[in-house]
Amino acid sequence: MWPLLQTVDRAVISHGDRTLCRGDVVAYRQGAQPMVIHRLLRREGSGMLLFAGDNVPFTDALVSPDAVLGRVVAVHTPAGERTLTSRTARAFGWLLAVSHPLLGRRGLSWVAAGMAQLAARILRA
Repeated sequence: MWPLLQTVDRAVISHGDRTLCRGDVVAYRQGAQPMVIHRLLRREGSGMLLFAGDNVPFTDALVSPDAVLGRVVAVHTPAGERTLTSRTARAFGWLLAVSHPLLGRRGLSWVAAGMAQLAARILRA
């Protein structure tokens, strides 16, 4: 989930939160990986969830709602805590999610990097 999450950061997860919205950052289990943290792009008609990292040009395989561990509500960084529950952070996440299918390979990482810098400034304010 770079640039939102760095290697040294810790995610605060709201377990059991099943009210996921497009753009939320979510922790879930997938395959042999104990935990994946990616952004929710959309819920399919079948109820399956489609996720992608902010800095990758592709989506993950569809995920069952039963695999969801919870929604990431904050990130602890060496510089302090950033909340992901504010109106601004949720709007930013939604914008990234709806932009994903439109931007192609190069676009998402370019937009994500620029928007992450903007979001960091907004969240610090």
